[in-house]
Amino acid sequence: MSPHRSRRPSRPKQRPSSPRSFWSEQDSPFSFYPVAKPIEVKAGIKAQSTRGEFASQWWGKKWIQAIEQMPVGSRLQRGRNYARKGQVTDLTIEPGNIFASVQGTRQQPYRINIQLPVISRTQWDAIIDRIAQKPALAIGLISGVLSIEIQEICTELAQPLLPQNDQELVTNCSCPDWANPCKHIAAVFYLVAEALDHDPFLLLQLRGINKVDFIDRLKSTLQPIEQVSYQPDEPNDKNPEDDVTLLPRNPEIFWATSLLPPPKPLGERPIVPATQIKKLGAIPFWRSEQSLLQAMEYLYDIGSMTAQDRLNEFATQPALREQQDFTTAVEAAPAPDEKPPPHGRPGRRRS
Repeated sequence: MSPHRSRRPSRPKQRPSSPRSFWSEQDSPFSFYPVAKPIEVKAGIKAQSTRGEFASQWWGKKWIQAIEQMPVGSRLQRGRNYARKGQVTDLTIEPGNIFASVQGTRQQPYRINIQLPVISRTQWDAIIDRIAQKPALAIGLISGVLSIEIQEICTELAQPLLPQNDQELVTNCSCPDWANPCKHIAAVFYLVAEALDHDPFLLLQLRGINKVDFIDRLKSTLQPIEQVSYQPDEPNDKNPEDDVTLLPRNPEIFWATSLLPPPKPLGERPIVPATQIKKLGAIPFWRSEQSLLQAMEYLYDIGSMTAQDRLNEFATQPALREQQDFTTAVEAAPAPDEKPPPHGRPGRRRS
């Protein structure tokens, strides 16, 4: 071989493919660690979605975009797993802050804090004044519907509700991971996104105003509706009872009527139980191994079965067991012209 011929580069070492390890091109070369299983949590806050996306509404999706645009590699997937396993033990939303505790591999849960700028009262007054100029939007908000249009109004006033970039978010975690956000912060992000999907007014609370205060201030800003005076109808001297024909008062006719047909049993139990509870959707920050809908389906099914048995038993019993009861009642009834006997027992009259 010629001494001037360059040596063929050696084959690079193959990356470990152990299922217990995670590796991402976006991660640092020093971030390769064997993955340890987190300590299992009982009655932790578990995500209601078992697969797929955490949010289906616009608010929740926009919230997730704020973290998924950050180059944190495989930590997002691990954060999703943490959220679905129920590793978050505590989560509180306050104006400008989200506080949470996440159980990792160590005995002590990690403390998480996510900060967002708070919109001042003066800025909220400007936002509410702009909303009051659109009656349809204001009525929807008073009815409990948070329209996407409010985000456009807040953006026009340079106070967007949702974070526009990662510079608006300040995230902290007590874990030793150098990445920010880490998997523990990501788990909290996904749970909050699911909560916003169910109740977007939590976003207003995070920005400095709760739902009740917001609606009250919006109502006070709206222009009062002009009251229409009530004009009563002209009085009518005609008595409505003059056109009513009374039935004859005859006990013999009343008691001599035939028995009513026996009532039919009630219908079967509903095919789909707990339909009203299902309309509410998933409850955010739910703490149980079993979902609320599954628990309520069981309770509704048991309650429907018990109520059906009791009502059918009551409905199939005749009002009086025998025809003899009616005959006795007819014989005991006084004649139309007969006066009922005086009450009390006969005796000497007191002077």
